[in-house]
Amino acid sequence: MLWAEIRTVLVLFILILVPGWAMLAVTDYWRKWEALQRWFLAASLGIAFWPVLYYALRVVMPALRLGTNKLVLLLVLFAALITWKLRKDWKVQFSLGQWGWVILGILAATLYTRLILAHRFPYPAWTDSLHHTLITELTALTGQLPKTLEPYANIPLTMYHLGLYALTAPVQLLAKVPSHTALLWTAQFLNGLCGIGVFLVLDKKVSRLAAAVGLLVVGLWSFMPAWYFNWGRFTQLAAQVVLPTGALLVWEALQAWKEAGFRGGSDVWTPTVLAALSLAATGMLHFRVAGYLLPLIFLVCGVSLLGRKGKNERLRALCGIVAIGLLAFVLLAPAMVPALSIYLRPPESGIAPTGAADGTAEMQDQDIATLDYFDKFTFKTLYGIGVQKWIFILAVAGFVISLLVKRMRWGVVLVGVWVVLLIGEGFLYKLNIATLAFSNMTAIMLAAYLPAGLFIGCLAESLDHFSSKLISYSPAVPLLWLAIILGYVGAFARVSGLEPSRQFMSGADETAMNWIIKNTPSDALFAVNTYDWMGTHPHGSDAGFWIPYFTQRQTTAGVMISDLGPDFDEMVTVSKEVTALYSSPGELAALCPQGVDYLYSGKTNPYGGKDFDMAKLDELPGTTLVFDQDGVQILQVCH
Repeated sequence: MLWAEIRTVLVLFILILVPGWAMLAVTDYWRKWEALQRWFLAASLGIAFWPVLYYALRVVMPALRLGTNKLVLLLVLFAALITWKLRKDWKVQFSLGQWGWVILGILAATLYTRLILAHRFPYPAWTDSLHHTLITELTALTGQLPKTLEPYANIPLTMYHLGLYALTAPVQLLAKVPSHTALLWTAQFLNGLCGIGVFLVLDKKVSRLAAAVGLLVVGLWSFMPAWYFNWGRFTQLAAQVVLPTGALLVWEALQAWKEAGFRGGSDVWTPTVLAALSLAATGMLHFRVAGYLLPLIFLVCGVSLLGRKGKNERLRALCGIVAIGLLAFVLLAPAMVPALSIYLRPPESGIAPTGAADGTAEMQDQDIATLDYFDKFTFKTLYGIGVQKWIFILAVAGFVISLLVKRMRWGVVLVGVWVVLLIGEGFLYKLNIATLAFSNMTAIMLAAYLPAGLFIGCLAESLDHFSSKLISYSPAVPLLWLAIILGYVGAFARVSGLEPSRQFMSGADETAMNWIIKNTPSDALFAVNTYDWMGTHPHGSDAGFWIPYFTQRQTTAGVMISDLGPDFDEMVTVSKEVTALYSSPGELAALCPQGVDYLYSGKTNPYGGKDFDMAKLDELPGTTLVFDQDGVQILQVCH
């Protein structure tokens, strides 16, 4: 696997950096940024490019399929443009400025902590990873973003964000690796880049010290987003990588509009287009994260309209806001318009589906505020799923102390207000209006590392500022090294940050699934160990959940976005009959009318701890243990 892994990482670097650098080179926009900023900006733009391309092709050229040859041709074209445009300026791209190579070392260390986990645990974890893998497979096979999960399941994908698979599918094709490998390595690579947006904001608006510290906080200090490895929340992760850069580009574009307006030419329209691209990509990667970005964009636009140079400047800023908004809407429309047409559709009865874009349960005839999906988590859980307590304290200190530094005050206030608005979004469900209850506090806490990184970066700069002012000594270097030492310690925690109960697949299970392919009918139905998430979403709890991907056979568990399809209620009913076997093995006969042919028990202990008692089940009439190897058992039933 080592060469395949190296090849995958090289493909990821090319896939992300080449389109981003092509945009910077062709437009000459790289000249507006320092060298290290250009590389980080190119990476962020490269991530944004692929979702916008795949979704746009759905509308502009619906018959076009992006296979290996077209992808290679496109990347070669981009590389040629970069070579031509930067033929006289390539050396300056490597003059990285203050602490440039140290910062790249921090980024490399962060990437290592993520990719080593992908090497050690080669199967994506927990439940969301299954439908991520299946959609990656379909995108790679068809060369297009799929509109349905068929043939794996009768689930339309109109309400689901598909931007991530515009990255994972090209990785699968170009690196020549299986879908689950392409998904895992792409997700972990993006996880390693989680701090580039925070770095860009702080480096552009505060200082290099603040940016380096912010990069360390997000990448190595905080357990989020590294912990996403255990949860498979890869779409949300990908969107959050792009989110800060999108807001920064909007700020830069509006500044250009205020200074030059329509007369600015490419100096105005280049950041406008790139800002719109980043905003659209955020929504395509994750609809809910677009909801988190929206109040930040409103704040940035509001600040831009508060110019002190008269009506002309405000008018130019308003024109810029309209231009960015319209262009972002046009780019995002192929994904968002069909989804909203369903999401905003009046319900037939009761309350409309809430959170369907993320696969959360459909709610009917219930008070939203009473559902566990919203009320199960409180602020007390912040330290468990958001950021550690000591990071939270440092972030609050950073917010308070930075208010005393005049040049950082309004930026810190802006981020602080954004945090308050995010909390408000988390409590919108209290209004009991289904269309507004698109998120909960849990999902918002999972993004807490972003403002924490910004505030702690500002804290470092504030300490340097006051020390330089009061005692004429700049502690920037000692502060950076202290932050690096904390990052070094944190790196060990990031590498060992695992939840084994969420690691379903194993090599022994893949061996068993190869046996299934050779020895069972193609239409066989497998009952698998099941756990009922929040009482609304049954899902597989061991490797049996992965049978549809590895064997193309069906299971009783479905996928985590099954509620988007018409067969969800039927799947829930069958899953209840499956879980009844834990307490009453004799109820096995109830599965026969459902068409169940086999029971599967994986090598790992199922999530939730409940496993089929294969010994007792094997004693029942009409059952035969047909596979028993390395802890994996398959029982044929309903003879």
